[in-house]
Amino acid sequence: MSYVRFIALAVALILIVAGANQARAQDEPQKVKIGMFITNLFDLNFARRDLEAQFWVWFTHESPDFDPKAEIEIINARSSQALVSYRDVVPNEGFWDQIKYSAILDQSWDVTEYPFDRQTIRIILESADADARTLKFVPDIEGTKLRRDLTLAGWVIPPFLEGVRK
Repeated sequence: MSYVRFIALAVALILIVAGANQARAQDEPQKVKIGMFITNLFDLNFARRDLEAQFWVWFTHESPDFDPKAEIEIINARSSQALVSYRDVVPNEGFWDQIKYSAILDQSWDVTEYPFDRQTIRIILESADADARTLKFVPDIEGTKLRRDLTLAGWVIPPFLEGVRK
């Protein structure tokens, strides 16, 4: 039986945006905690080297100017769509932004060990509007999960983030 493993990466592959209006006056970058909840997987396609995923991403932060719906890209997505988004203000804590995405993800399948192969599916996010001096993603590893009843016929799905160092 084949295995599929998921690693949702909130990668700080931040593009450097030129211009003085992008610079922040502080020494430390703004920390944004980011987590993910994967709800659905569809159409794992070895020939096209892709799959479809639906998932929620949340961001907790202190800046009213950080707008994940406008700034966040899924860089390994052939196409993506923000289905729903919300922003809540949490007193004394800051902002909680949530976005539900549907995306067709590029995937490099390694089937050399078929039918005993293992696959790792990556969802890689970045902010195109900030650089590493102004923004740092901090993963919410404890909060990041798969939908409890998520299954794929013919696949075993081990615990989310298995093998990833915390």
